[in-house]
Amino acid sequence: MTDFSKLVRPAAMLAGACALLLGAAQAAALGVPSTATPIPSTAPGDGARIVLGDLDPKVDAAAVGAPFDPCRLGWEAFPAPVRPAKPSAPRLRPPGDNDIYSTACRYDHSEPAVLKPGGQAAVGARFITVVAWAKADDGMSANPAEHPNAHPAQFGDKPGLVKPGTNASSGDPTCTAILALADGVAGITVTNGRFPSVDTCTIARTVGDAVAAVAP
Repeated sequence: MTDFSKLVRPAAMLAGACALLLGAAQAAALGVPSTATPIPSTAPGDGARIVLGDLDPKVDAAAVGAPFDPCRLGWEAFPAPVRPAKPSAPRLRPPGDNDIYSTACRYDHSEPAVLKPGGQAAVGARFITVVAWAKADDGMSANPAEHPNAHPAQFGDKPGLVKPGTNASSGDPTCTAILALADGVAGITVTNGRFPSVDTCTIARTVGDAVAAVAP
Protein backbone atom coordinates (compact mmCIF):
# COMPACT_ATOMS: atom_id res chain seq x y z
CA MET A 1 0.00 0.00 0.00
CA THR A 2 1.28 3.44 -0.83
CA ASP A 3 1.01 6.25 1.66
CA PHE A 4 1.07 9.90 0.65
CA SER A 5 2.73 10.45 4.03
CA LYS A 6 5.74 8.67 2.51
CA LEU A 7 5.83 10.91 -0.58
CA VAL A 8 7.92 13.52 1.17
CA ARG A 9 11.26 15.17 0.61
CA PRO A 10 14.15 14.45 0.71
CA ALA A 11 14.22 11.91 -2.10
CA ALA A 12 15.74 9.26 0.14
CA MET A 13 12.43 9.12 2.00
CA LEU A 14 10.47 8.53 -1.20
CA ALA A 15 11.76 5.10 -2.17
CA GLY A 16 9.01 3.13 -0.42
CA ALA A 17 6.12 5.41 -1.31
CA CYS A 18 4.12 3.14 -3.59
CA ALA A 19 4.38 0.23 -1.17
CA LEU A 20 2.82 2.00 1.75
CA LEU A 21 -0.23 4.14 0.78
CA LEU A 22 -3.45 2.31 1.43
CA GLY A 23 -3.58 1.04 4.97
CA ALA A 24 -6.60 0.18 7.05
CA ALA A 25 -9.44 2.66 6.53
CA GLN A 26 -9.44 5.38 9.14
CA ALA A 27 -12.28 4.98 11.56
CA ALA A 28 -13.46 8.55 12.00
CA ALA A 29 -17.11 9.22 11.32
CA LEU A 30 -16.73 11.11 8.08
CA GLY A 31 -19.28 13.46 6.66
CA VAL A 32 -21.78 13.00 9.47
CA PRO A 33 -22.93 16.33 10.94
CA SER A 34 -22.94 16.59 14.70
CA THR A 35 -26.28 16.21 16.44
CA ALA A 36 -24.91 16.66 19.93
CA THR A 37 -26.41 19.13 22.38
CA PRO A 38 -24.38 22.35 22.74
CA ILE A 39 -22.33 22.45 25.93
CA PRO A 40 -22.30 25.78 27.78
CA SER A 41 -18.94 27.49 28.07
CA THR A 42 -17.12 27.05 31.38
CA ALA A 43 -16.56 30.80 31.50
CA PRO A 44 -19.68 32.31 33.13
CA GLY A 45 -21.51 35.04 31.30
CA ASP A 46 -19.47 35.08 28.07
CA GLY A 47 -22.21 33.43 26.01
CA ALA A 48 -19.77 31.15 24.12
CA ARG A 49 -20.81 27.59 23.39
CA ILE A 50 -18.90 24.56 22.17
CA VAL A 51 -20.64 21.86 20.14
CA LEU A 52 -19.37 18.31 20.37
CA GLY A 53 -17.75 17.44 17.05
CA ASP A 54 -16.38 20.93 16.39
CA LEU A 55 -12.87 19.66 17.09
CA ASP A 56 -13.25 16.88 14.51
CA PRO A 57 -14.53 18.72 11.42
CA LYS A 58 -15.21 17.15 8.05
CA VAL A 59 -12.08 17.62 5.93
CA ASP A 60 -13.67 17.64 2.49
CA ALA A 61 -12.77 19.60 -0.65
CA ALA A 62 -14.99 22.54 0.23
CA ALA A 63 -13.60 22.81 3.75
CA VAL A 64 -9.97 23.01 2.58
CA GLY A 65 -10.57 25.04 -0.59
CA ALA A 66 -9.48 22.34 -3.03
CA PRO A 67 -9.79 23.18 -6.75
CA PHE A 68 -11.47 19.81 -7.38
CA ASP A 69 -13.32 17.29 -5.24
CA PRO A 70 -11.62 13.86 -5.14
CA CYS A 71 -14.88 12.26 -4.01
CA ARG A 72 -16.97 13.78 -6.81
CA LEU A 73 -14.52 12.72 -9.49
CA GLY A 74 -16.44 9.43 -9.61
CA TRP A 75 -15.85 6.01 -11.08
CA GLU A 76 -16.33 7.52 -14.55
CA ALA A 77 -12.74 8.75 -14.23
CA PHE A 78 -11.48 5.15 -14.28
CA PRO A 79 -10.93 2.90 -17.29
CA ALA A 80 -14.10 0.93 -18.09
CA PRO A 81 -12.62 -2.54 -17.29
CA VAL A 82 -12.06 -1.64 -13.63
CA ARG A 83 -15.33 0.16 -12.91
CA PRO A 84 -17.84 -1.67 -10.68
CA ALA A 85 -21.17 -2.62 -12.21
CA LYS A 86 -22.86 -1.15 -9.13
CA PRO A 87 -20.48 1.60 -8.04
CA SER A 88 -20.05 2.06 -4.32
CA ALA A 89 -19.68 5.59 -3.04
CA PRO A 90 -16.07 6.64 -2.50
CA ARG A 91 -15.11 7.38 1.09
CA LEU A 92 -13.65 10.62 2.35
CA ARG A 93 -10.23 10.06 3.88
CA PRO A 94 -8.96 12.74 6.26
CA PRO A 95 -5.20 13.33 6.53
CA GLY A 96 -3.35 11.84 9.44
CA ASP A 97 -0.62 13.60 11.36
CA ASN A 98 2.08 12.49 8.91
CA ASP A 99 0.10 12.74 5.67
CA ILE A 100 1.08 15.41 3.17
CA TYR A 101 -2.30 16.06 1.61
CA SER A 102 -5.22 18.20 2.72
CA THR A 103 -8.14 16.03 1.55
CA ALA A 104 -8.48 12.66 -0.14
CA CYS A 105 -11.01 10.05 -1.19
CA ARG A 106 -10.73 6.26 -1.33
CA TYR A 107 -12.26 4.21 -4.15
CA ASP A 108 -12.61 0.50 -3.41
CA HIS A 109 -13.53 -2.20 -5.94
CA SER A 110 -11.97 -5.14 -4.17
CA GLU A 111 -13.47 -8.60 -4.30
CA PRO A 112 -15.61 -9.40 -1.27
CA ALA A 113 -14.22 -11.76 1.32
CA VAL A 114 -15.46 -15.34 0.99
CA LEU A 115 -16.34 -17.37 4.08
CA LYS A 116 -15.99 -21.09 3.54
CA PRO A 117 -17.77 -23.54 5.89
CA GLY A 118 -15.54 -24.40 8.80
CA GLY A 119 -12.85 -22.01 7.67
CA GLN A 120 -11.73 -18.44 7.88
CA ALA A 121 -12.84 -15.73 5.51
CA ALA A 122 -10.58 -15.48 2.48
CA VAL A 123 -9.80 -11.91 1.52
CA GLY A 124 -10.66 -11.16 -2.09
CA ALA A 125 -8.30 -9.55 -4.58
CA ARG A 126 -7.85 -5.87 -3.84
CA PHE A 127 -8.43 -2.87 -6.05
CA ILE A 128 -8.08 0.36 -4.12
CA THR A 129 -7.37 3.88 -5.33
CA VAL A 130 -6.82 7.02 -3.30
CA VAL A 131 -7.20 10.40 -4.99
CA ALA A 132 -5.80 13.32 -3.00
CA TRP A 133 -5.24 17.06 -3.18
CA ALA A 134 -2.34 18.76 -1.41
CA LYS A 135 -1.75 22.41 -0.79
CA ALA A 136 1.43 23.91 -2.22
CA ASP A 137 3.05 23.86 1.23
CA ASP A 138 1.90 20.35 2.23
CA GLY A 139 5.11 18.84 0.84
CA MET A 140 3.84 16.66 -2.01
CA SER A 141 6.04 17.18 -5.08
CA ALA A 142 5.14 16.60 -8.73
CA ASN A 143 8.79 16.83 -9.75
CA PRO A 144 9.96 13.40 -10.98
CA ALA A 145 13.54 14.24 -10.03
CA GLU A 146 12.51 14.08 -6.38
CA HIS A 147 11.06 10.55 -6.65
CA PRO A 148 13.37 7.59 -7.28
CA ASN A 149 12.19 5.40 -10.18
CA ALA A 150 9.55 7.94 -11.23
CA HIS A 151 9.02 8.90 -14.87
CA PRO A 152 7.95 12.30 -16.21
CA ALA A 153 4.34 12.34 -17.41
CA GLN A 154 1.89 14.78 -18.91
CA PHE A 155 -1.75 14.96 -17.82
CA GLY A 156 -3.56 17.16 -20.29
CA ASP A 157 -1.70 20.46 -20.04
CA LYS A 158 -0.31 19.66 -16.57
CA PRO A 159 3.15 18.19 -15.89
CA GLY A 160 3.77 15.47 -13.36
CA LEU A 161 5.10 12.00 -12.83
CA VAL A 162 4.21 8.31 -12.75
CA LYS A 163 5.87 5.93 -10.30
CA PRO A 164 5.27 2.15 -10.55
CA GLY A 165 5.80 -0.08 -7.56
CA THR A 166 4.78 -3.19 -5.65
CA ASN A 167 2.79 -3.53 -2.44
CA ALA A 168 5.25 -4.74 0.19
CA SER A 169 2.78 -6.97 2.03
CA SER A 170 0.65 -8.43 -0.76
CA GLY A 171 2.88 -8.17 -3.81
CA ASP A 172 0.11 -6.41 -5.73
CA PRO A 173 1.18 -3.95 -8.45
CA THR A 174 0.90 -0.31 -7.44
CA CYS A 175 1.29 2.99 -9.25
CA THR A 176 1.37 6.60 -8.11
CA ALA A 177 0.61 9.57 -10.36
CA ILE A 178 1.21 13.14 -9.20
CA LEU A 179 0.41 16.25 -11.21
CA ALA A 180 0.97 19.94 -10.63
CA LEU A 181 -2.14 22.12 -10.60
CA ALA A 182 -2.50 25.89 -10.69
CA ASP A 183 -3.39 25.56 -7.01
CA GLY A 184 -1.51 22.78 -5.24
CA VAL A 185 -0.87 19.22 -6.34
CA ALA A 186 -3.07 16.19 -7.09
CA GLY A 187 -1.97 12.66 -6.26
CA ILE A 188 -3.42 9.29 -7.30
CA THR A 189 -2.31 5.93 -5.96
CA VAL A 190 -3.60 2.60 -7.25
CA THR A 191 -3.22 -0.85 -5.72
CA ASN A 192 -4.33 -3.34 -8.36
CA GLY A 193 -4.51 -6.98 -7.32
CA ARG A 194 -7.78 -7.67 -9.12
CA PHE A 195 -7.34 -6.69 -12.76
CA PRO A 196 -4.03 -8.16 -13.96
CA SER A 197 -4.91 -7.54 -17.62
CA VAL A 198 -5.10 -3.77 -17.01
CA ASP A 199 -1.80 -1.96 -16.56
CA THR A 200 -1.81 -0.30 -13.14
CA CYS A 201 -0.03 2.85 -14.29
CA THR A 202 -2.51 3.18 -17.17
CA ILE A 203 -5.23 3.35 -14.53
CA ALA A 204 -3.33 6.02 -12.56
CA ARG A 205 -2.70 8.01 -15.74
CA THR A 206 -6.37 7.83 -16.75
CA VAL A 207 -7.52 9.13 -13.39
CA GLY A 208 -4.83 11.81 -13.54
CA ASP A 209 -6.13 12.93 -16.93
CA ALA A 210 -9.62 13.18 -15.44
CA VAL A 211 -8.31 15.37 -12.62
CA ALA A 212 -6.44 17.58 -15.11
CA ALA A 213 -9.65 18.04 -17.11
CA VAL A 214 -11.62 19.44 -14.14
CA ALA A 215 -8.95 21.22 -12.07
CA PRO A 216 -7.34 24.48 -13.21
